[in-house]
Amino acid sequence: MNCKKIYIISGERGSGKTTLAEKFIAVLHRNSVQVGGIITRSAPTERYGMKDAYAAVDILTGEQHPLLSAVSTGRLSGGSETTEPGAGSDGSKSIGRFNLNMETFSWAASRIEEAITACEALIIDELGPLEVQKEGYYHVAKKVVSRYKGLILFIVRSGLVAQIIKISGCDPQKIVQFDAEAETAENIHRFAYEVFENE
Repeated sequence: MNCKKIYIISGERGSGKTTLAEKFIAVLHRNSVQVGGIITRSAPTERYGMKDAYAAVDILTGEQHPLLSAVSTGRLSGGSETTEPGAGSDGSKSIGRFNLNMETFSWAASRIEEAITACEALIIDELGPLEVQKEGYYHVAKKVVSRYKGLILFIVRSGLVAQIIKISGCDPQKIVQFDAEAETAENIHRFAYEVFENE
């Protein structure tokens, strides 16, 4: 894999994008491809003491750190959710109904940057409203696009694909709009193998 190709999986929160990415990783591993980067997994409540929390996981090592935790505020009147990043009185950041652990974002960005030279395939899960505001994984995603020569998979929040393409400067080989209810295991594996066989 010495020719840069960029693929994007897009979908709503909870649509199964990360599950698809993990199946994609499994296909690459079965074909002896070294995969690096970050995926975002739902975190067990007993570990982080949150009902609704997510952890950033280093694909290469399995190391993980708490990334997002739900808060009682963050929803606009009428029940709609804001996607504009905000700052708390303690200097923390929030987006929608989640508080963000910026130390974890920094750690994850360093793991992604290390994977640029260490791995044949690289995944960032996910790029969304925070990156549109040029925060989160924005800077490291731009480095990946400009410097990395292997296979790239970006997981992108639905409705933000055009903005992410513009700000990152990427030229995706293929964009998959993913809906777990409409997809079958066969289709998921077909996509993963299609990407691998085109390398």
